Amino acid sequence: NSSGFEAGAIKINGASPNLRNLIIRDNNVEDSGAGIYITRDGDGNLAEPLIENCIFKNNYAGDKGGAVYLSVNASPTFKNCLFDSNTANDRGGAISSGTSESFIENCTFFNNHSNSEIGNVIDLRNSSSATIKNSIVFPNYGNADYNNGWLSSQTSSLNIMYSNCDGVCLSCSTCINYLPQFTDIQNSDFTLQPSSPCIDAGDPESEFDPDGTIADMGAFPYDQIANPIVWGCTDELACNYNPDANISDGSCEYNSGLWYVSTDGGNSCGSESEPLSSIQLAIDASADGDSILVSAGTYYENINFNGKNISVIGEDREITIIDGSMIDSVVRIESNESDLATIQNFTITNGQTS
Repeated sequence: NSSGFEAGAIKINGASPNLRNLIIRDNNVEDSGAGIYITRDGDGNLAEPLIENCIFKNNYAGDKGGAVYLSVNASPTFKNCLFDSNTANDRGGAISSGTSESFIENCTFFNNHSNSEIGNVIDLRNSSSATIKNSIVFPNYGNADYNNGWLSSQTSSLNIMYSNCDGVCLSCSTCINYLPQFTDIQNSDFTLQPSSPCIDAGDPESEFDPDGTIADMGAFPYDQIANPIVWGCTDELACNYNPDANISDGSCEYNSGLWYVSTDGGNSCGSESEPLSSIQLAIDASADGDSILVSAGTYYENINFNGKNISVIGEDREITIIDGSMIDSVVRIESNESDLATIQNFTITNGQTS
């Protein structure tokens, strides 16, 4: 959608409607407010709209306010909105505000830009003010300077709290400055991964998220009922691997030195109580000087020492069998291993090369 002067998609003039669940994208204006233009009218009627669960994407303004332009005492509230890749030629890639007051709660700003690099995300001018809470301001174009990069605040005020600004809200004591860990930026999925620092990091006095937990930061709260967060060891090779864990708590414990293999073993640990099921798994996990003890049984695999000076020891050569299944050499020791590399007490059979 292309508009000549202002208000490419929606113009709110002296009205206070509710705008919900809208996608406002690919709008262009020569002047300001490619997505929404909000202003008090000539009769003094206020403009105090609620804008909720909306997406502003790829909007372009030739002057100010790539997504939204606020003028003459406009006072909108934005809740759970995403501002993605909006551009203004002058300033305010996402929002430009002149003599206005805005309230921004649980919103996500990503990749917004002003060609002047002044107010890449938000431009506040002429005694405007903005309150931002429980939101994410991800790195946008330009530098991170408070008054020249993501924010331009000329004779105006910003009150930001409980938000993730990734390094640009250093004066905010309740803010965090980490990568938000979006699910899939490349495909515009700005939901949070279970390991995101934004989960439960919002204002504890805010309304709880739909799952009954403390408010998250950003437009899309993480559902801890549908996708419970479980801390634990997430490395499958560790002895205390927790298959239900989706966030590592640094508790992983690993076997070392002496490795055990059994036909009824598993794919992790390698201790005597939790042996591995494959000789090659043990080799891959081992280090120079280690020993691998293989219980009796038949192991259908082709193994390679991969340059490691280790000892691979079967329980009994008559009943501990490595069967190569006529695929390749059964055992390969060909990467400059020394006389410290040993294999003993096995039957090695069904090897074939061509």
